Amino acid sequence: MIKQMTTREIDNIGTYIRAVRKSKGLTLKQVSTKAGLTESALSKYENGTRVPHYDSLMRILNALEIDLMLMDN
Repeated sequence: MIKQMTTREIDNIGTYIRAVRKSKGLTLKQVSTKAGLTESALSKYENGTRVPHYDSLMRILNALEIDLMLMDN
């Protein structure tokens, strides 16, 4: 069963993405290039001014080498 994200979790996804990116010492350019997104889009996701669509979120998580199954823990 797929867990539906709460509004709070969606609001915090950008904060999570930024924290992981910075903890890995990666730049916006590095992650956006690897994810196939623009730096502007990734920045907006991190700042919470836009919410990534599912496919973009999966590409970001892949670029950051995050296992989606581990995010729930």
